Amino acid sequence: MKKKETPLEKAYRLYRAKEYAKVIALLEPQVFMYRENSDFYHVLGLACLHTGDVGGAHSYLMRCTQIDSDAIAPRLALAACHLKRRDTEAALQLWLEILDEDPDNRMAQRGLSVLRHGPQSDEVLRYRDSDRLATLFPDIRRPVAWRKLALIGAIIVVGVVIIPVFAPALLGSAGDLLRGESDLPHREGVEYAEVESGDRITSVDPDSDVRYELSESQIEQTFVDIRDYFLEERDNLANREINRIVHSNASTRLKERARTLQSYLNTPSFADFRDGFSYDEVVADPYLYEGSYVRWRGRASNIDISDDRILFDFLVGYEDGRQLDGIVPARFDFAVRVDSRYAIELLARVERVDDDSIQLRGVSARILGPAEGS
Repeated sequence: MKKKETPLEKAYRLYRAKEYAKVIALLEPQVFMYRENSDFYHVLGLACLHTGDVGGAHSYLMRCTQIDSDAIAPRLALAACHLKRRDTEAALQLWLEILDEDPDNRMAQRGLSVLRHGPQSDEVLRYRDSDRLATLFPDIRRPVAWRKLALIGAIIVVGVVIIPVFAPALLGSAGDLLRGESDLPHREGVEYAEVESGDRITSVDPDSDVRYELSESQIEQTFVDIRDYFLEERDNLANREINRIVHSNASTRLKERARTLQSYLNTPSFADFRDGFSYDEVVADPYLYEGSYVRWRGRASNIDISDDRILFDFLVGYEDGRQLDGIVPARFDFAVRVDSRYAIELLARVERVDDDSIQLRGVSARILGPAEGS
């Protein structure tokens, strides 16, 4: 039986596939499990650096170097992170320390060469604001076991010797199977975004709780919208329309189908988030936006940190210390960096508390920088 991947093993595989946002989404909830594992913080920090989350990268790489202060690769990544954050003195110090230990380290030498032009030089800007930053730290490459190399060799032999003999027949039959189907949109669960022939459209239960009174044609059109959004992977919009059905006068069968489809919606990351909703939209109708995801900026206050969760009041819109849109309770069930001195950007799921109030269940957070006036 095939051994199940650990979260860290899966993260390495996703990282090698350059699925950096998926690495972050996979590992951030595991911080408590891997709290003393330097490899965990290394790959998580690099993934953040590749996605542009410099604050997260800095926090995780710092933790990595605290756990394993002798490892050079994480320190090189941290130096690059310092350069990205415009902290050239910290980057310089790390590169000099590394060269003391390894005088032939080419990446540290390259870093010093970049800084020789001056902290505000065009050369520094070219590295800091482009993909060239990645040339200042080693990528993660896990060793391949000899058994795997032998298997790869066998596959190559099969590809070179056997496939050409059978390719015409294989391609012909595959083409027959796939023709006419490859261009059809599909996603697991889409069958629930349908009003089937013979379905009762509206409810006959006079005691049902109805917030949105819809005609039969409006209910059918809403399901069309749900299907289109779902196939386009615009899950936030699909969720909003599902909620419209669930709290409408649609029949029980259609409501159950909509709720089932809701379980197929994906959790976004900073890298792929789309179709956000404003604070005013959400608080105006919590029923409609329950279970949707928001990406709001602000500040944290009244922070309460325990072993397994972080609670705080999120001051929405107050990242610049000028205008407060509202205050929403927020919760993370894993470790993230939250500091009341800094403005933060929060990616979170909306949870309805009652008819007119919400709370946020955190998915990810990142530091934006010192808040004005702090």
